[in-house]
Formats: sequence, C-alpha cells, structure tokens
Amino acid sequence: MKKLLGLALLLLLAFSLSVPVFAAEGPAILQNGTIEVIAGDQESQVTEQLTLSNTVAYTEGTVEHILTNLGTISGLAVTSDGQPLDFQLTEDETLNKVVVTLPEGAADEFTYEISYTFSGAGNRIPLIIPTVSTDGNGNDIMLTVTIPEGQYLQNSFPVIDAGDTGTLTEYMMNIPNFVSLEISSSPPGFFNYNTLFTALGLVIILGFIGAMAFSLFKSTKKTGGSVNV
Repeated sequence: MKKLLGLALLLLLAFSLSVPVFAAEGPAILQNGTIEVIAGDQESQVTEQLTLSNTVAYTEGTVEHILTNLGTISGLAVTSDGQPLDFQLTEDETLNKVVVTLPEGAADEFTYEISYTFSGAGNRIPLIIPTVSTDGNGNDIMLTVTIPEGQYLQNSFPVIDAGDTGTLTEYMMNIPNFVSLEISSSPPGFFNYNTLFTALGLVIILGFIGAMAFSLFKSTKKTGGSVNV
C-alpha cells in the first residue's frame, strides 16, 4: 500500500512539474513596433521595425504577414541586424501574403525590419502586418508620419491632430491595415473629422450628464425631497 501511495505521489509530482512547461510555450506576441511613413505626392516610403517574443511558437520557422492590396509595392526588403532575410510574397486581388523565414537560431525575442515603396490611387497606404497581435496591455506601436514640406494634414486614420505638418507621431495598441492621409497645401478649417469627433464626444458626455440630472430631479420631485448641490 505504501509503495502504491509513493508511486502515486511521484506521478503527481511529475505531472505538476510538466504543466509550467506547456503553459510557458503559448503563442508568439508582437512585443512592440515602430512604423515610419514618409508621404509623397506619387510614392510613399514605409519602414516597419517589429519585435516578436516567444518565437519558439513558430515551429515551422516562418512568420506570416498580410498586406491589403491597395496599389503597387516595390523595393520590398526584410532584414535583421542589417542582414537580409528570406521571404515569399504571394499576391492576390484583395489580400497579399508575405511569409518571412526566421534565421536559424533566432532569439526568442526577435527584431526585424520591413521596408518598401508604395504607389497607388487614393490616400491609403497599406501596412504589412504580422498575423500576431500585441498583448493589449498598452500602446506598444509607434506610428511616425512625415508630411511633405509646405503641406498640412487635413484628416487621417489613425486619427492624428489635423493642421500639423512635418513629422507627426501617434501611439497605437495594434497595427492597422493601412494609414489614410488627406494632405493639402493649406491648413484645414475648424470643421474637420478630428474636431467633429471631439464635438460629438462632448455632446454625448453632456447629454449623459443632463439625462442623469433630469432623472435625479424627477425622482426627488416624486418623493418630495430636496437635492443638495
């Protein structure tokens, strides 16, 4: 009986020791990223520096990315520490795929850079996105947009303060599919998307406060009480 009990305890101990190993593996995570967009009249330059953690999760040694097909991509390059990485671009009508091969012996926390030139109609510039997300605990993605000299940002997605020029910065939780930039040679008027969204937010907040005050007033009136402010 003692032998059976001892064997059971050993099996339980072995199981408890093995659990953290499986829990520690988990999925890969986009730890942080820096995206630089230099907007131009005909072409825009995009540079992305991405850091992945827990790359051991990539059992096949490749990282898949998606790219919305909004125009022409040229000069696509993927590097890490100045060394080129192998990649494969698969094009489709709406969504392209970029599969990057990790170098042999890649660190668990791996940083690499993607750069390319985009040209296309409209004001949307696509970004190459790894098919993993951040942990969602903070704005770990920094977007830097450079507006041509003498030009002004009218509206944008993600939302950046309109009316500015030069190099603008915004922090995000994840990487969007594209950056939309509406640029003009003259500063924007007072009524633009940013001010309208701000005004709408204020209207909603004030409306909520007013509704709460009205409800409290009606409740007090029915009970015959008074409200001390």
